[in-house]
Amino acid sequence: PPQGRPVEGPPHVWTRTYNGPDGITKAVYNVKASKGRVEWAAENGPCEHDGDCMFLGRCLQNHCHCDPGWTGKTCSVAALEPLDLSHGYHNRTESSWGGRPVYDPASKTWVLYAAQFSNQCPLAWWKNNSQVISAVSTTGEPEGPYEWAGEVQPEFHHNPTVVGPTPDGFY
Repeated sequence: PPQGRPVEGPPHVWTRTYNGPDGITKAVYNVKASKGRVEWAAENGPCEHDGDCMFLGRCLQNHCHCDPGWTGKTCSVAALEPLDLSHGYHNRTESSWGGRPVYDPASKTWVLYAAQFSNQCPLAWWKNNSQVISAVSTTGEPEGPYEWAGEVQPEFHHNPTVVGPTPDGFY
């Protein structure tokens, strides 16, 4: 969003002004949060510059032309739909987060490395109960779904990062 000072308003509605380098107010924006979406809307109508498009698109002929993945009058709505909840990694007993799928040419499978709680611990105890796991795609596709394959690193390991592939194919 443009830089500016948030001003409190009614619940789930905030107003923000964008002041140019000359100190003159260039635009006033309202933000509205509902149903898991957050959308900024310019009060001053059509865009005048890319900032009016949240820098998530280009202002061309006074209309925002959004970058891929963004939509709305001011390109401020993430275009996440359609979302297929059958994809990804789902563990019914332990919480997990993050992860990156990596293709293993030897086994011809997609393997996901992610962080996962152990011992059904609450969020407050995550540091002592976070481990790195691997999961394998059951469909052979990078989006999964994935099933747990094993522990890669025991508790006290967090947020795995996979780097690569390098030019010679290594991770």
